[in-house]
Amino acid sequence: MEPILIKIAAGSDVVETLINLARRREAGIVILSGSGIVTDVTLHKLESDSLDVIEGLSNMTSLSGYFIVEGGFVPPLTMNIVSPLSSFSICLFDNRGQVFGGKIGGKVMAAGAVLVTAAFILNPTFHRFGVVNGRVQEMENDDPEDVGGVVVNDDDGHAP
Repeated sequence: MEPILIKIAAGSDVVETLINLARRREAGIVILSGSGIVTDVTLHKLESDSLDVIEGLSNMTSLSGYFIVEGGFVPPLTMNIVSPLSSFSICLFDNRGQVFGGKIGGKVMAAGAVLVTAAFILNPTFHRFGVVNGRVQEMENDDPEDVGGVVVNDDDGHAP
């Protein structure tokens, strides 16, 4: 994995451009940083599970996130599928100095050149960790009891 610099042109959706680039390269992508002038940013409000659109020009000071595909399968561009292993976050401020940020829930349109530092990931491996008897350890099976990383023990301290 080595960092690359990506310049995204004005009028492009920043996240869509990054995902499409990863798909063309048949790789996952990790966003290390990003900056530039953006507009019409859609943020996901976790508390209400709704979307909030920040209209007008904003200065993006931070962009981070990832698009990774499990098992090496990268959906082709013709399949409009977003990986469940995908998340992007942003921090920005408007011309009044008001700061916004959070998980991206839709479009982030580049209003000028946007520069992104990223890295491609080929053939990722996945590891699951959980807490068993108070210790963090790698989970080796797909037991439904392990979901969420917590294994329920019986009165004798043994996992059922």
